[in-house]
Amino acid sequence: MVLAGALTAAAAALYWYHGLFLALALGALTLGRLLRREVMPWRHTLAAGALSVSFVAPLLAVFLSNWGLVPGSGEAFPHPEAVLDSMTPQLPAWVPSGRSEYQALPLPALLLGGLGLVQLLRGRDERPGQSLGLWLLGALFFVLALGTNGPLYEAIYGLAAPLQRMWWPHRHLILSHLALFAVGAAALGRLKAPAWVSIALAASFTLAMRVQEEPVKVSQSVVALPPQTYAPLAKLPGEVLLQLPFSPKVASTQTPLIYQLYHRKRLLSGHAPWVDRVRPPEWDRLVAENSFLAGLLAYEEARLSGAWRFEAADLQTLIDQGFSHVVVDQEHYPLPLRGLFSGTQRLMEQLFGKPVHRGPRATVYATAGWTGKVDHQLPPWTWPPGVRPGDGSQALRAKRSASPTFDPAVHERGPRR
Repeated sequence: MVLAGALTAAAAALYWYHGLFLALALGALTLGRLLRREVMPWRHTLAAGALSVSFVAPLLAVFLSNWGLVPGSGEAFPHPEAVLDSMTPQLPAWVPSGRSEYQALPLPALLLGGLGLVQLLRGRDERPGQSLGLWLLGALFFVLALGTNGPLYEAIYGLAAPLQRMWWPHRHLILSHLALFAVGAAALGRLKAPAWVSIALAASFTLAMRVQEEPVKVSQSVVALPPQTYAPLAKLPGEVLLQLPFSPKVASTQTPLIYQLYHRKRLLSGHAPWVDRVRPPEWDRLVAENSFLAGLLAYEEARLSGAWRFEAADLQTLIDQGFSHVVVDQEHYPLPLRGLFSGTQRLMEQLFGKPVHRGPRATVYATAGWTGKVDHQLPPWTWPPGVRPGDGSQALRAKRSASPTFDPAVHERGPRR
């Protein structure tokens, strides 16, 4: 009982919709038992629920009391992302490729689920309330996965502003699949088949997906950690690091946040800078009012060329606040913007002198090398035709070079000739 409450609270704390999913699942399972007039373990159920709420209540109180501070919390409902993610039902054994791939199910699982339904309808289910609850759970979450194409998503998630941030209706489908698997496993158990039959059926799931030619694949990444460029930065003096590019129109990867775990310095940029709703207006104001940062931003966006002058006090203020290093890493520059990458390296050498650290295709500059010079000639580069910059919702999309951390094998082979 205590363990159930604690695990439910932990799931909710790790991601709020996990807690909501479990609450909805409990409601469906309870309804199934009530409809079959089965005895409910109310004392244990309510005690576990109370414990779960008490565990998560302090975190929930902080979250709700500061809801207005969450960037983008006042957006329209349903959000365009939720509309795009809403499911269109497909035959789960023959799902086309694309956004419907997550509906794919192995045919043996569907057959076992059907067997469980037959057993329930024919009265051969020794726990009909439990099985009915699983079917209700599966149906509820299937309808919720329909998102704006179904009747329940807006009715439930429109009840309160925090709930409206559920933009991925298809995630409900995981509970439908789990319910089907549970029904199928129970149905197989009632057949009293030998153990090897159960093992063979379980093994057949992967084979069935292949035979059905379902568009399902397991993506694997070989990661080379710690990152060669960033782990050594933790030993360098200073507290704040500028990872370029940092313009919302140019930055297009979240890997700087991963690398921050290794260099342990604060970033002058942050999470998904290309998304307007999560970028604090104070950050935009800081950049706009600082001639050094504003100039770098304009250069990255190809809005500034030729002679550049900034106010010495603007850069000195940043340095006094702990700004110590700049990283220019080719990994973060899409290939069509290679001119910006090389130009930025030359500009940083003008500003701060030779790099104090080098990694695979990356250079690190120390602001301590600044001599006070404020007049510089910007290395020329032009925005490549056909490349669309970040638009406030979607990042710049273009091919990028292999990462020595996240694509180590490709990086070691080098570019194809």
